[in-house]
Amino acid sequence: MIPKVAAFFWGNKEMSWLRYMTLHSFCKLNPDWDIRLYQSKPNNAERLWVDSVRQDFDKKQLEDYSSRLNDLPIKVIPWEIIPPETEDNKWQNMGPSHKSNFFKWQWLAENSGMYCDMDILFVKPLDRLLSKITDSDVVICHNDKSAVFPHGYFSIGFLASSGNNSFYSDVLK
Repeated sequence: MIPKVAAFFWGNKEMSWLRYMTLHSFCKLNPDWDIRLYQSKPNNAERLWVDSVRQDFDKKQLEDYSSRLNDLPIKVIPWEIIPPETEDNKWQNMGPSHKSNFFKWQWLAENSGMYCDMDILFVKPLDRLLSKITDSDVVICHNDKSAVFPHGYFSIGFLASSGNNSFYSDVLK
């Protein structure tokens, strides 16, 4: 059974208005949910890709909305990745985006509820969706291939689990 539990992950000190609006919009539309924000310490990871996607590595100083988290009905929970035993320290330099992937797979393997990326703006309550999936073990959103060229895709930023989940555990491994 999938309960009214939503998990979010954030791995930076500062939070932009848009990231804050992910949490604000979810709280506003789903006030009776158990909403959890798991936070990891930033580690000054460098942007290693070369395309135009900037994520949160923009040097432009914007207003920090992280202090407004106290105004939301959410639980803020510290989280840190436990790296495997390796000879190098590359795990120490993992950026927030990569940490969030490990977090979501671990959380979905161990917990019941929904995982939501911090780039979603919620526009309606999730109760109707939850009523359709509540008895599911694994929920992965598939986008219709007729709407996306050429074959559609699976979303990895909005997922759900019934908890103690072998599928997500295998993905994490």
